[in-house]
Amino acid sequence: MVLAHGVVVNAIARIGLGAMLGLLALGCGSKDLELPACVKNLVATCATAGTCTSEGTDAGAVSELCFASGVRASFTGELAGDSAPKTVSVTKADDSPCYSFETSLLRGEELHYVWKDAAGQVVATGRNGFGGAQILCLDGSETKTCEAAHNGSSTGACCDLTDLGNATCVSPVSCTSGTCP
Repeated sequence: MVLAHGVVVNAIARIGLGAMLGLLALGCGSKDLELPACVKNLVATCATAGTCTSEGTDAGAVSELCFASGVRASFTGELAGDSAPKTVSVTKADDSPCYSFETSLLRGEELHYVWKDAAGQVVATGRNGFGGAQILCLDGSETKTCEAAHNGSSTGACCDLTDLGNATCVSPVSCTSGTCP
């Protein structure tokens, strides 16, 4: 089993190196990075939890996750150089939009994040560089930061983000490789 997109996925060959490299480690120090309320509330509207199916592309990358609740997460793009962002679009059981999460790499050194609501409006932005991570609500209500540890290790339970834009302190779920319904 391999951790990909914040969930445990069976069949390593279906995941591919790109998905594994797409995991977004925030390398924090002794203080956990907590998601600000605007992001917590956004991702909570379409909880990506429970059993799921992982569908892959011909190249072996994960293209879609389908949860038993009916929530779906579709992945486009890949994190490589200064290219277009890697995007996950999460939809509700009725196929209506829920939120999206974009990750881009700037100058090959710093990750930039954007969380958008169902209407495509930016809710929060973030960054992760060598000095640490920062996520801020666009309405100015809250900013969360985390400084990088000097030894490069994460000591907190919530120091990572998944490709779904969630904190990794959420319990991982086990996905089975297959075709989404």
